[in-house]
Amino acid sequence: MNMKFVVVVLLMLLLGMFLGMQMVKKNDATALSINVAPTGGDFVLQSKYGEFDLKDYRGKLVLIYFGYTFCPDICPTNLSHLTQALNELNETELSRIQPIFLSVDPERDSLDHLDNYVKYFHKSLIGVTGDELTIATVAKKFGAAYQKVTGESEGGYLIDHSSFTYLVDQKGQLKESFPHASDPLLMVKTIRNYLNN
Repeated sequence: MNMKFVVVVLLMLLLGMFLGMQMVKKNDATALSINVAPTGGDFVLQSKYGEFDLKDYRGKLVLIYFGYTFCPDICPTNLSHLTQALNELNETELSRIQPIFLSVDPERDSLDHLDNYVKYFHKSLIGVTGDELTIATVAKKFGAAYQKVTGESEGGYLIDHSSFTYLVDQKGQLKESFPHASDPLLMVKTIRNYLNN
């Protein structure tokens, strides 16, 4: 075998490996970043019914999900699981809980549209959103991550986002985060543990 040919092949392999590593680094740099140790915390956003201030819900459990109404699959799946969990609770238990859907897409999710969307899933859900800076600040507190990406969708773009439902206790402290598509019965068990303590 010609030595010159071997050297050329080796150089091409090395170049390919180098370019591949650069692409991985680029992808890592633009990947969603999630706060490793979320702390939670109070916030004020807007709903169809006026200002939503988390402090007003002291004494209740608050379940918070970050998403957007144009989400093709992840949000509907999680909201369906949350709805199943809420439907397992009795009226007294439901009166001590406030589930909210926090839209990270204020550009498209008007308050009326947001309200219609969440009421499709459960009557007690409140849709909230705000300006981009406020949403980003709240998301950071809870360790939620999201970023707009171009793609084919009804609204012209998609939003990649983390998919947790956060449980805030009666004192306003972040206590739990349910991962994507959590078992509704497990959610009910966890919710009841906090309601009974």
